[in-house]
Amino acid sequence: MSLPYNSEKELFLHIACFFIGKDVDYVVKILEPDYSATSGIQTLIKRCLLSVSPNKKLIMHRLLQEMGKNIVCQESTKFPEKRSRVWLSSDSYRILSKGKGSKKIEGLVLDMRMLSEENSVLKVI
Repeated sequence: MSLPYNSEKELFLHIACFFIGKDVDYVVKILEPDYSATSGIQTLIKRCLLSVSPNKKLIMHRLLQEMGKNIVCQESTKFPEKRSRVWLSSDSYRILSKGKGSKKIEGLVLDMRMLSEENSVLKVI
């Protein structure tokens, strides 16, 4: 991927893994301090890696999103806890419940309903 700055590459990966379909202002508010999101998003748009819908949602072609996720998966093909980003709630839950996180993880997605389901199962047992 030909992006001039590492922060833009990291921003692309963060958006591909976590923020497709989210409001651009929301994403900028969260990612601006660490990734210079305002200018980085403009660079991604200029390079046709990202677009913004009329209702201000981030859009990325599915193949580009898959490419970003594959780049992250290559960091560790078998162990999600060794990747910089974890976007599957099932992987996040396993990592957190077993205490296997690493300093490499920059972001993860966790569906909190998984925790309530776990508690429901434990109450039944």
